[in-house]
Amino acid sequence: MWSPWSQVTDCMPACGPGTQTRQRQRPCVNRPGVTQFDVQTFACQTDPVDGRGGEWSEWAVTSNCQAYCGRGLAKAERSRECTNPAPSCGGRRCSKAELVGKSYKPCENFACGPICPADFKEYVSQYSPAQGFYIQCRKKSGYIRRCPTGLGDDWLDLRSSSMLGFNDVYSVCSGNYRYG
Repeated sequence: MWSPWSQVTDCMPACGPGTQTRQRQRPCVNRPGVTQFDVQTFACQTDPVDGRGGEWSEWAVTSNCQAYCGRGLAKAERSRECTNPAPSCGGRRCSKAELVGKSYKPCENFACGPICPADFKEYVSQYSPAQGFYIQCRKKSGYIRRCPTGLGDDWLDLRSSSMLGFNDVYSVCSGNYRYG
């Protein structure tokens, strides 16, 4: 009597056209101690498998808070591996965009206090964090900006940008306000 069929083997080779086999056995009736094998072979085809991203990691903040003081945003990233499934048989690999997530997370530095005291939409602080920089205030948060250099095109661009407080930027960057 034949044994049950074995499990079918994986397709070999692992990619493209190949074969799978299964087998069973029984003892030979006329020859004691000799086993007879029956093997079946099947054609198979393993198609390309495109990779997909697995589970996302936790968000990791990758930059300082954009606000000098008050509330702002910080860049954050998360990643995952191309393992759900991994690409095989010439399948498409995961792109970087599929494996790296980028976002911004809320953050808060010290309270602005007298640096940006008003809740106006946008204005220039009378304080400067260091020579060559000014602080642009927005709703009680302050953002460091670099002063335009020289008296050339940078100043003309700033003046024509309809930015609030052009004269204040000019005063702070010219050294007429205190450094805080």
